[in-house]
Amino acid sequence: MRARRGRDEAGLCWSEHYLRSDLPRENLLRGKFTADDVAATRVEQTISASLLDPRMAAALDAEPASAALVITRRNRNQSGRLVSVGIHSHPADRYAITMVL
Repeated sequence: MRARRGRDEAGLCWSEHYLRSDLPRENLLRGKFTADDVAATRVEQTISASLLDPRMAAALDAEPASAALVITRRNRNQSGRLVSVGIHSHPADRYAITMVL
């Protein structure tokens, strides 16, 4: 479960992270990235709707089977090889998407 630090409120989302076992993980696990690291990767993002399963709902203090927004991000290196996948399930009332085109 992902929550805001220092705040006593319901969690923001349920996050699942999958990393390739044959690649170095230290920077990914610690969140240590440089601008060059980020520029060297391609991120594919898919946004979809789902329902919270009972385990996620309990951890997030939400109703089971309530609406959720699911963000799936696939990170690829410069050669297009898949490096990691993150799946983030947000209760519908805790996430908004705003775009300026």
